[in-house]
Amino acid sequence: MKASDWEKRFPNFSPAEVLSPIALQRYETGQVIGIDLLSLDLLQEFRKYVDFPLFVNYRGLNLRGYRTPKEHAALGHGSSMSPHCRGQAFDVTAEGLPTHSLMTIAHDFGKWKGIGQYNTFVHLDTWDRYGDGRITKWRKL
Repeated sequence: MKASDWEKRFPNFSPAEVLSPIALQRYETGQVIGIDLLSLDLLQEFRKYVDFPLFVNYRGLNLRGYRTPKEHAALGHGSSMSPHCRGQAFDVTAEGLPTHSLMTIAHDFGKWKGIGQYNTFVHLDTWDRYGDGRITKWRKL
């Protein structure tokens, strides 16, 4: 996807914000990356729904969107089946909006399959863990 196409399709999220360092380097050199564009479409739709600025990779924490299995493993996470490694997950913040409020909004939005609340961010993903469309929610505070 060309940069101009990215900007049109995802005006609120730059590649540098959504992609990990290795993925961004691959994107910038025209290589194929494993981000799920439909999940990114949903993130853009959610941004419009929230009507509040959302941030992925907030304050330089650049492994909160799509990450390669190698980067995922370096974080101490073992599964390369993580929705982050499939480009289906984003850890987001909204400055001035508490994570419990953002989690409630994400649930009310009704399109995310995984919603996790952490101290400083909310995890959102499109992975249908059980194959029946239900939403999985968790809190790790």
